[in-house]
Amino acid sequence: MLRNAESAPLIGKRMKEDDATAVFQAMYGSGAYIPIRFGGGLPTLPDPVPDVAKPAPPRQMRPAQRPVYEPYAFYPDPHGPEWDA
Repeated sequence: MLRNAESAPLIGKRMKEDDATAVFQAMYGSGAYIPIRFGGGLPTLPDPVPDVAKPAPPRQMRPAQRPVYEPYAFYPDPHGPEWDA
């Protein structure tokens, strides 16, 4: 059963007063699943869930290469001879 921060003081108090066994089960985001059993014995764990392969992150595009302007190079007129160039 999932618990939130409001029940943490009650669980902490019970852990100090009674025999408690806790088992780390799994991470979940920035939290964790930790089953606790009071009164002896081991907590009952659910069946393990197989890991699912994460999809590969999208590839980043390389920035477009800017053409290098050479001031003394010959650049033909893109309009051609029809503009008397």
